[in-house]
This record gives sequence, structure tokens and C-alpha cells, in this order.
Amino acid sequence: MEKLNDLIKKVRFYSSIFLHRETPWLVKILLGTGLLYILFPLDFLPDSLPFIGVVDDITIASLIIALALKLVPPEIYEKMRGKYFP
Repeated sequence: MEKLNDLIKKVRFYSSIFLHRETPWLVKILLGTGLLYILFPLDFLPDSLPFIGVVDDITIASLIIALALKLVPPEIYEKMRGKYFP
């Protein structure tokens, strides 16, 4: 149950960054791309390959989201982080 709560907090955290009016458009595009890739992966490696097919989807989406978070202005990041992870 704790893992589900952590996941919900992270989703809200990313959503609040995405919806913040001062978040740069590039960050919004990257976060949207990461979300779309999770929902509709292009499958560089087919999911029929055991383990590897799923891991590539998670890895690529994680890298896209990590890049987006690096580009968020520090004041927005800290404000949202303090709101969801006190």
C-alpha cells in the first residue's frame, strides 16, 4: 500500500510541474512524451522478449522524464517537491 501511495505522490508531483504556468514548454513536451511512451511504447525491442522487452520501455521513458526534470527551473522544482515530499 505504501508503494501505491508513493506512486500517487510522484504522479501528482510530475503533474503539478507539467501544469505549472512557469514551466518551460520544452519540459512540458518531454514530460508528455515520456507519458505517451509509457502508454504507447514504440517497442524498439518487442514485449514478447521476456524481461528485456519491458525493460527497454521503462528505461527510455525514465530517461525522457529524468531529462525533463533536469530542465525544470530550480525554484519550481523545489516548490513542488516541498508540496508533495515534505
